[in-house]
Amino acid sequence: MERYVGYDAGGYYPGKDFGLVRHYAAAIDEPGNVYEHDSTFQDITHSRDAYVGEFICRSGYRSGKVCGHVRSLGIAAHYSDGPVYNLVSTSFCSQGGDSGGPLYHADAALGIQSGHITYSTGECYSLFQHVNEALDWYNAEVY
Repeated sequence: MERYVGYDAGGYYPGKDFGLVRHYAAAIDEPGNVYEHDSTFQDITHSRDAYVGEFICRSGYRSGKVCGHVRSLGIAAHYSDGPVYNLVSTSFCSQGGDSGGPLYHADAALGIQSGHITYSTGECYSLFQHVNEALDWYNAEVY
Protein backbone atom coordinates (compact mmCIF):
# COMPACT_ATOMS: atom_id res chain seq x y z
CA MET A 1 0.00 0.00 0.00
CA GLU A 2 1.47 3.33 -1.03
CA ARG A 3 0.72 6.50 0.89
CA TYR A 4 1.71 10.09 0.32
CA VAL A 5 4.21 11.11 2.99
CA GLY A 6 5.59 14.38 1.69
CA TYR A 7 7.52 15.99 -1.10
CA ASP A 8 11.02 15.43 -2.45
CA ALA A 9 13.22 18.13 -0.96
CA GLY A 10 16.34 17.15 -2.89
CA GLY A 11 19.33 14.85 -2.77
CA TYR A 12 23.10 14.65 -2.88
CA TYR A 13 24.86 12.13 -5.14
CA PRO A 14 27.66 11.22 -5.90
CA GLY A 15 30.13 12.04 -3.14
CA LYS A 16 27.42 11.40 -0.60
CA ASP A 17 24.26 9.31 -1.02
CA PHE A 18 21.06 10.65 0.46
CA GLY A 19 17.79 12.37 -0.28
CA LEU A 20 15.11 13.96 1.86
CA VAL A 21 11.35 13.76 1.86
CA ARG A 22 9.82 16.51 3.96
CA HIS A 23 6.88 15.20 5.96
CA TYR A 24 3.72 16.86 4.72
CA ALA A 25 0.91 14.40 5.42
CA ALA A 26 -1.12 15.06 8.56
CA ALA A 27 -3.05 11.83 7.94
CA ILE A 28 0.01 9.76 8.88
CA ASP A 29 -0.16 9.43 12.65
CA GLU A 30 3.40 8.34 13.41
CA PRO A 31 5.73 9.10 10.49
CA GLY A 32 8.85 8.53 12.63
CA ASN A 33 8.33 4.78 12.89
CA VAL A 34 10.38 2.09 11.14
CA TYR A 35 8.36 -0.87 9.89
CA GLU A 36 10.24 -3.98 11.00
CA HIS A 37 8.60 -6.42 8.55
CA ASP A 38 7.13 -8.62 11.28
CA SER A 39 4.03 -6.46 11.83
CA THR A 40 5.84 -4.35 14.42
CA PHE A 41 7.18 -0.82 14.36
CA GLN A 42 10.16 0.84 16.04
CA ASP A 43 9.65 4.47 17.07
CA ILE A 44 12.66 6.61 16.10
CA THR A 45 13.05 9.60 18.42
CA HIS A 46 16.54 10.93 17.65
CA SER A 47 19.64 10.49 15.50
CA ARG A 48 23.29 9.91 16.32
CA ASP A 49 26.44 8.48 14.77
CA ALA A 50 27.11 4.74 14.72
CA TYR A 51 30.25 3.25 16.29
CA VAL A 52 32.35 0.21 15.42
CA GLY A 53 31.06 -2.98 17.05
CA GLU A 54 27.61 -1.55 17.80
CA PHE A 55 24.61 -3.89 17.43
CA ILE A 56 22.37 -2.42 14.73
CA CYS A 57 19.34 -3.29 12.58
CA ARG A 58 18.10 -2.19 9.21
CA SER A 59 14.78 -2.47 7.47
CA GLY A 60 14.90 -3.03 3.72
CA TYR A 61 12.10 -3.23 1.17
CA ARG A 62 13.50 -6.43 -0.39
CA SER A 63 15.21 -8.21 2.47
CA GLY A 64 13.17 -7.09 5.48
CA LYS A 65 14.62 -6.60 8.95
CA VAL A 66 18.18 -7.79 9.44
CA CYS A 67 20.42 -7.16 12.44
CA GLY A 68 24.16 -7.37 12.94
CA HIS A 69 27.08 -5.14 13.86
CA VAL A 70 28.94 -2.11 12.55
CA ARG A 71 32.17 -3.38 10.95
CA SER A 72 33.91 -0.11 10.10
CA LEU A 73 33.49 3.60 9.43
CA GLY A 74 34.84 5.90 6.72
CA ILE A 75 34.40 3.44 3.84
CA ALA A 76 34.46 4.63 0.22
CA ALA A 77 32.27 2.91 -2.38
CA HIS A 78 33.04 3.27 -6.07
CA TYR A 79 29.70 2.72 -7.78
CA SER A 80 29.42 2.71 -11.58
CA ASP A 81 27.96 6.23 -11.62
CA GLY A 82 30.29 7.78 -9.05
CA PRO A 83 32.03 7.40 -5.71
CA VAL A 84 30.44 7.81 -2.28
CA TYR A 85 32.61 8.52 0.76
CA ASN A 86 32.47 8.18 4.55
CA LEU A 87 30.08 5.22 4.66
CA VAL A 88 29.30 2.81 7.51
CA SER A 89 30.01 -0.87 6.73
CA THR A 90 27.87 -3.53 8.45
CA SER A 91 28.15 -7.28 9.01
CA PHE A 92 25.11 -8.14 6.87
CA CYS A 93 24.22 -8.03 3.19
CA SER A 94 21.41 -6.26 1.35
CA GLN A 95 19.58 -6.68 -1.93
CA GLY A 96 18.68 -4.37 -4.78
CA GLY A 97 15.63 -2.41 -3.66
CA ASP A 98 16.83 -1.94 -0.08
CA SER A 99 18.54 1.39 -0.85
CA GLY A 100 17.23 4.32 1.16
CA GLY A 101 16.16 2.13 4.06
CA PRO A 102 17.04 2.99 7.67
CA LEU A 103 19.92 1.80 9.84
CA TYR A 104 19.00 2.10 13.52
CA HIS A 105 19.66 0.98 17.06
CA ALA A 106 16.61 0.97 19.35
CA ASP A 107 15.08 4.46 18.95
CA ALA A 108 18.13 6.07 17.31
CA ALA A 109 18.44 6.66 13.56
CA LEU A 110 22.02 5.95 12.44
CA GLY A 111 22.15 5.69 8.66
CA ILE A 112 20.53 5.45 5.23
CA GLN A 113 21.15 2.41 3.01
CA SER A 114 23.49 3.26 0.15
CA GLY A 115 24.39 -0.12 -1.31
CA HIS A 116 26.49 -3.19 -0.69
CA ILE A 117 29.82 -4.71 -1.62
CA THR A 118 30.12 -8.39 -2.57
CA TYR A 119 33.62 -9.84 -2.76
CA SER A 120 34.77 -12.79 -4.89
CA THR A 121 34.96 -14.82 -1.67
CA GLY A 122 31.20 -14.45 -1.27
CA GLU A 123 31.43 -12.01 1.63
CA CYS A 124 28.86 -9.24 1.40
CA TYR A 125 28.56 -6.06 3.47
CA SER A 126 25.88 -3.36 3.42
CA LEU A 127 26.93 0.28 3.27
CA PHE A 128 25.11 3.21 4.87
CA GLN A 129 25.39 6.98 4.70
CA HIS A 130 25.51 8.57 8.16
CA VAL A 131 22.03 9.96 8.80
CA ASN A 132 23.42 13.01 10.61
CA GLU A 133 25.29 14.07 7.45
CA ALA A 134 21.98 14.14 5.57
CA LEU A 135 20.14 15.89 8.40
CA ASP A 136 22.89 18.52 8.73
CA TRP A 137 22.88 19.16 4.96
CA TYR A 138 19.17 20.04 5.09
CA ASN A 139 19.20 21.57 8.57
CA ALA A 140 16.61 18.96 9.54
CA GLU A 141 16.04 16.58 12.43
CA VAL A 142 14.36 13.25 12.99
CA TYR A 143 10.61 13.66 13.39
